[in-house]
Amino acid sequence: MSAVELTGIEKSFGATAVVKRLSLEVKEHELLALLGPSGCGKTTTLRMIAGLERPDRGRIQLAGQLVDDGAMFVQPEKRGLGMVFQSYAVWPHKSVFENVAYPLQLRREPAIDARVMEALGWVRLAALAHRRPHELSGGQLQRVALARALVGRPKVLLLDEPLSNLDVALREELRGEIASLRAKLGTTMILVTHDQGEALALADRVAVMNRGVIEQLAAPDVVYREPSTPFVAGFVGGANVLDGEVRNGRFHVEGHAFALPVTAEDGPVTLVVRAEDIALGTTGTPLALQARLFLGSSTEYRLSLGSTVLRITGPAINGLTPGSSASASLRAVRLYRKP
Repeated sequence: MSAVELTGIEKSFGATAVVKRLSLEVKEHELLALLGPSGCGKTTTLRMIAGLERPDRGRIQLAGQLVDDGAMFVQPEKRGLGMVFQSYAVWPHKSVFENVAYPLQLRREPAIDARVMEALGWVRLAALAHRRPHELSGGQLQRVALARALVGRPKVLLLDEPLSNLDVALREELRGEIASLRAKLGTTMILVTHDQGEALALADRVAVMNRGVIEQLAAPDVVYREPSTPFVAGFVGGANVLDGEVRNGRFHVEGHAFALPVTAEDGPVTLVVRAEDIALGTTGTPLALQARLFLGSSTEYRLSLGSTVLRITGPAINGLTPGSSASASLRAVRLYRKP
């Protein structure tokens, strides 16, 4: 049985269509990431699952039970969901313990003290149970929000950009916390994020959204290595996306020609090549090097290709500095035929 099923969901705000005929099935115990840029409809989709927004059309089911089809509607608090917001939403006047206990108190559930301490143990905050929010770091506040969402053992945990307010080190730490909690509890999770690294690292499947539709739904490695559209390729992993033409086995763009590592028919195409799939050299058409950026495990080179910047990553090359010239050869590409 699916944990969450959306069928034909549509949502508009005024004249703006935010979600368009979206159908999606989330399996039990999986972590699905809704990934996309701001305004693509991912948070609106999450809020409709939670019952915080109503779809204009379509049907939402949780564990096989209908919760919204336009005619009938199950209130958010009766859906058995947990939700973690981007802004933490922690009550400043309550202690850590009181924040986590609150949803159990509302439902008058038994053994509240033991369950709260268990949840705080999951997020390694048991020793801070009696602190106030102003005494906590951003990462600790987000752990409080996680514990509060999990204390009732929800059927599905909804995560709305939960790490975006944290610095890089804390994001990586909390990313590991989420992965560990999921392995420990087996909770179905839906993660909304614009951070492709976060989605690829955590999710079993990634739904890449653009302008209210899902452009690709697949495992993270498939989304990265086999993007179904140029948008997916450019958004996930930041591939070079070039519009040009194939002629006689070569790709022509911005007055330059590149040998293709694949056989392709002549005609207009969009070519996608990842930065790590381009080799720098000294033979071939020279391109001006605009910038060289040290990334730690690799170096990024940016070459001028007419009005486009070609990004290449690989080992550092001595003597190749901004202002010099280099050639580029394509080792692996994907071609999308233009209509």
